[in-house]
Amino acid sequence: MLQQLSYRLKKYVSTGYLNMMRAFPFLLFFFPVHAATAQIDSLYIQPFEQNFSLRTYFIQHYTSVFQDFSVDGHDDFEYRTNRPVSIGLGISWNNSSISGSYGFPFLRDRKKGKTHTLAFQYHYYGRKLVFDFAFQKHKGMYKFDGEDESVFEVTPDTKVSQYGVTGQYVFNGNRFSYKAAFDLSEVQLRSVGSFILGGSLYKNRIDAEGPIIVTNPKGKTDSISEIQKNIQIGVNVGYAYSWVIKKRFFAAVSMTVGFNVGTESINKLHSKPELYPSFNPRVALGYHGKEWSVSTSFFDNHVYTFYSDNMSRGISTMSLQMTIVKRFGKQPRVFDRVPNIPSLHNSF
Repeated sequence: MLQQLSYRLKKYVSTGYLNMMRAFPFLLFFFPVHAATAQIDSLYIQPFEQNFSLRTYFIQHYTSVFQDFSVDGHDDFEYRTNRPVSIGLGISWNNSSISGSYGFPFLRDRKKGKTHTLAFQYHYYGRKLVFDFAFQKHKGMYKFDGEDESVFEVTPDTKVSQYGVTGQYVFNGNRFSYKAAFDLSEVQLRSVGSFILGGSLYKNRIDAEGPIIVTNPKGKTDSISEIQKNIQIGVNVGYAYSWVIKKRFFAAVSMTVGFNVGTESINKLHSKPELYPSFNPRVALGYHGKEWSVSTSFFDNHVYTFYSDNMSRGISTMSLQMTIVKRFGKQPRVFDRVPNIPSLHNSF
């Protein structure tokens, strides 16, 4: 009876998520228009007086495939990409900004092999909405057991790819500012938080060294094939808070937990859906002066591709970034003729 109830629940939920998947492109276009009309509470958020700024930043990207076991006799291990530190530049004018970064090969740790990467990430921090777009393909990783990264094995044929988007609605966006903490484009005047609600859509593929088969003492067997792929759609909920310290310093934390329905293809979503958790933490520490801003931020998108009592596997996309912004009193005249565009921050 419990198995039948579980199957019916999955089938009911998957039907709803399939309808959401069809509506997802429409929502992506509708929400930014709605968010543009949001007003700010001037007691909590203040724009900078300057309307033109330059920024430089250093960012370290990690994409890993983690494999955890809950059964004795199996050791946890992780595949990780070997990407160099990226150096980025950006320009901001009026309510628009654009920036990009590039990782130079000589900054890579050559002992850990070479990762061939095609990746693009876009983070949009709006007043009421936050979007994270991901497109990444990697070939060539290094493998280590547990948490000891000093002993590793180069695996040049391991591949991982992920395409997807996560969107989150900020309920208290007129007082809580993602822009102040992660975009450094305004100032948070008072400590405040906000609940967050959103959704995500992802397509994942992992090409590992071989299949994994695990049997627990009760006789239950789980297996992961050498090539694992799935499509996931789900909802996430969380909370974000920003502390203002002595007016100029700040610390911001955001955490969401998601529940996704996934399968190998959309055609199989009605018959064989699976449930997967996901996590998305963000942290930022920094300083806002009248002309300068400095921050260190961390981002992680944690998506499980297999989850059972015996073992779990997932893709984690992390970035650690240090940013320096210099603001100027007046923008060059050439930018008076440039139309406003949404803030675009990408990295390769």
